[in-house]
Amino acid sequence: MSKQTENQSEPSELELEQASIWYCKLEDATRSQQASFNQAEFENWLTQKPQHQAAFTEICQLWGALEQPVNQLLRKHEPVKLNSTHKKASRVNQITAMAACILIALTLSFAWLQDWPTRWQSDYFVQIGEKRQITTADGSEITLNSNSALAVQFTSSVRQVELLKGEAWFNVQKNPNKPFIVKTSFGDIQVTGTQFNVKVEDKQALVSLTEGSVELKQPQQSGLVKTLSPGQQAAISKQAISEVTAFDQTQVSAWLRNQFVFYNTPLNQVISHLNQYRQGQIIIVNPNLQQLKVSGVFSTKQTDKALNMICNTLALQQTRLTDYLVIIQ
Repeated sequence: MSKQTENQSEPSELELEQASIWYCKLEDATRSQQASFNQAEFENWLTQKPQHQAAFTEICQLWGALEQPVNQLLRKHEPVKLNSTHKKASRVNQITAMAACILIALTLSFAWLQDWPTRWQSDYFVQIGEKRQITTADGSEITLNSNSALAVQFTSSVRQVELLKGEAWFNVQKNPNKPFIVKTSFGDIQVTGTQFNVKVEDKQALVSLTEGSVELKQPQQSGLVKTLSPGQQAAISKQAISEVTAFDQTQVSAWLRNQFVFYNTPLNQVISHLNQYRQGQIIIVNPNLQQLKVSGVFSTKQTDKALNMICNTLALQQTRLTDYLVIIQ
């Protein structure tokens, strides 16, 4: 291939920018069912000319691709394979900076839009990196973790709250005649008086009990109820309630002491915990690193220090593109 032909097939800066925007839209649509994505428009852009396919391939290679959705699209359209001459350091730096800026802008705007309905519904909203203790009208104590939201709906017959997002620790005053219900988007937790932790995640609500007893209910599965005893935990999803298992109370309650406690925890889970306590995102671009094990005790108030220690221990390279975007490879 001549140099002239090769340059003609090389994506322009504008095409790389367009590919980065499509990549981020795909990522948002993959992470949230509420995010819209016009696949027909994307496919039309992708097939317009080889440079579009080459640009999208280059962006996917940089960010580690999007698992099945992106891989399927790439296989379907058979994008142009890049020549090694396209991978010079200056070009990689150019694409990295461009994609980073777009990713940050789209991620922050998406998060902002997602948060406003939650803020509007909640009575208590805790910012990233903060923590808040609440005493309800009945004397029960609730501690909200970083980036969490809670709505309180007490009536004459029921004490009810809804954990809209995040994590909370409950110390509920006993009242056999007036149950205390914690609602989540996955199911309900009902108690009369007890101590327990609830963490709302992407696909489940994890309930860990330290004192008393709780009943887990799955509204979409009529009659599906499980009871926990102290030292037990289970997860409620939209389809079922998981098996009851034991848990490490020191690890689960560590956030109340402003600590992370990890015991052979996969790196991708550790990074997810760190992201909960800092603005922006830490991203692992090499999937082979995700299952590396991490053990240690770190401060939730010093996430950058924790990340540095983890990277030094595991011999990982981190690239800080901005204060809001850190790449691990």
